[in-house]
Amino acid sequence: MPLKDDPRIVKGLARLRAKGLKVAFEELETDKWAVIAIDILSIINYIKRTIEKEIFYPNMYVYVDLDSKMIEIHAWRGNTPEKVKELMRISREKEELLKEYIKLKQGVTT
Repeated sequence: MPLKDDPRIVKGLARLRAKGLKVAFEELETDKWAVIAIDILSIINYIKRTIEKEIFYPNMYVYVDLDSKMIEIHAWRGNTPEKVKELMRISREKEELLKEYIKLKQGVTT
């Protein structure tokens, strides 16, 4: 039986997708070898959602800093601090750059 039809693989992929992860599956050369690839942005977003579910505070922002390999959790009272606004802007820009990079690696052009 090809790996793509193995119930354990099928169920595992379904569980990953149910968590919001973007998952790709490819069998290589034979039906005995396969690769499961998970989009890094979907992993980052999954981690952020998981953290946000655990901390019950309305003014909170989870920032993933890939450069320092840290996850920062910012919480505040009142107006959003300028530093947090800047981190939000940087995060959006980096996410767009990462999306473009992934497209280029996959050979897709915009």
